[in-house]
Amino acid sequence: MKRAVTILIIAALCIAGALMYLFYDPQAGLSLLRLFGAGGTVTQTANSSPVEGGYILISLQKPGDSHYSLYHFNPSTSRFSRSVTYLLTPRSSAADDAIVGISAPKNATAGTSLGVWSIGRDDVTPKLLYTFPTSDQPWFPALSTDGLVVTDVLSADNVPADGAAAIPPNSWNIILVGTSSSDTYTIAKGLYPQWGPGDDLLYLANDGLHEYSLSTGSDTMAWKMLGGMTSSLMSFAVSRDGTRIAWTDPSHGVLVLAVVESWDPFFVDEIRSVPITALWPVFSPSGNSVAVEQVDNLQSTTSTSSGNPRISLVGFDSGDITQLQSLAGFEQSSIILSDWNSAMKL
Repeated sequence: MKRAVTILIIAALCIAGALMYLFYDPQAGLSLLRLFGAGGTVTQTANSSPVEGGYILISLQKPGDSHYSLYHFNPSTSRFSRSVTYLLTPRSSAADDAIVGISAPKNATAGTSLGVWSIGRDDVTPKLLYTFPTSDQPWFPALSTDGLVVTDVLSADNVPADGAAAIPPNSWNIILVGTSSSDTYTIAKGLYPQWGPGDDLLYLANDGLHEYSLSTGSDTMAWKMLGGMTSSLMSFAVSRDGTRIAWTDPSHGVLVLAVVESWDPFFVDEIRSVPITALWPVFSPSGNSVAVEQVDNLQSTTSTSSGNPRISLVGFDSGDITQLQSLAGFEQSSIILSDWNSAMKL
């Protein structure tokens, strides 16, 4: 894919959309519930108490660079360093035994096909799982406990004439990556697929979060937006045990946290919000904390203005916010947190 198209597609995930208030879907048995309320305590100082360790994986780009680089950050030691491995938006399995990410072949030039690659915890040799046509942009792969991989794919034909800001979540296809091209197929339209228990999959569609079942092929509304569409700037995360959800709404400066009581049917409880302008939530391995990219203003993610980007930690139970690591010096529109695992820093 040509680099210009790739940059345009990535920019689509970093431009604010017109977001409405979030409401839980009444089909799941709850009356409409407004999510915006009191949050936790904002701590504006550096972290002063022990935090969970592991590795937060961040795709970053320095001004003037033509490509992304992968960095890892250990919250317990504050060690922040560049990885020797390049994978865009890598994510680990729930068991922390493998990671999947997007990368081009070594020494790739503009127009080279991008592929989904995997790296094991014990076998660190990257393995190519699937190569996409040059016109396609894969994004945010997710690995199930059974070794199944799904990923977002955007065709260059879906980039509208009026620019990347107009790309809604349903412009992306969610692809199930099989062992060969013959069993690789589209299962839904949306963004950021996340595995739940079993073969359940949660993803962001134009009208909210949807749940897709691989065993039945059913697609149902899980968490509905009211009065408008979602935006590709929104993102969400599911904890490794499937019991917690974090959903960012940066346009309204809020992070929504909820406990998943059931996946069949999908039902959440204990819904509350934390006041923070944040993007790219990732759960800690235990699920007790959420790391995000925090900015002072949303406009900074789509311009050259300084929004003081940094990695911040949000306590799931307390809602307390602690700043961990400055990301000054990197392109603010290109910062992507994709994973927090306990064993694989790449």
